[in-house]
Formats: sequence, C-alpha cells, structure tokens
Amino acid sequence: MIKHRIVELNWHAWDLTGEEIPEMPESGEPEDYILTRPHSPKAAAAMPDLWEFVATENPDADIRYLPATHVVTLSTKAKVWFERNYGDFVWIQQRA
Repeated sequence: MIKHRIVELNWHAWDLTGEEIPEMPESGEPEDYILTRPHSPKAAAAMPDLWEFVATENPDADIRYLPATHVVTLSTKAKVWFERNYGDFVWIQQRA
C-alpha cells in the first residue's frame, strides 16, 4: 500500500453521546474527512505497512483466483497451511 494520503483525525477521542457529530466536513461527505486534510508524514510513519494479496489465475496453483468471480480458491494443501498459520485471521468456507 502506498501511503499517499494519511491524515491526522482523532475521531476516537470524540464525545459521541450528543445529537451531533463533534466534527463534520463542510460538504457533509464522509470522504472529506480524508480528502480535505493534508497528508501527515508522522501519521503515515506510525501505520504498519500493508500488502495486497493477488492470486494467480493458473488453475494448477494451490492458491488461485477465479476470473470474473472475485473468488480466491485454495487446494487442500493451501487450506491446511492457512488454517495452521493464520487460523485466527481467516475464514475458509467450502464452495457448493
């Protein structure tokens, strides 16, 4: 992930018990919480790096993407590996 626009927004400190949100972008659009603020190199440096998982379309691979479905499938070998190593973080379901 390229940390191009990471902003300072201490929303977690807001008092949410009132009728109004303590801070609202002038436009009223949620994306403007980010888009109207300057990039913060300090906040970006404090964030962990994130990576995108891109699976191959090779039908013989243990982890493969099914084109036009937005589905990644696993062989039994890959399923066992993910469950053993990342069982607390992934949910694997059998396709019908």
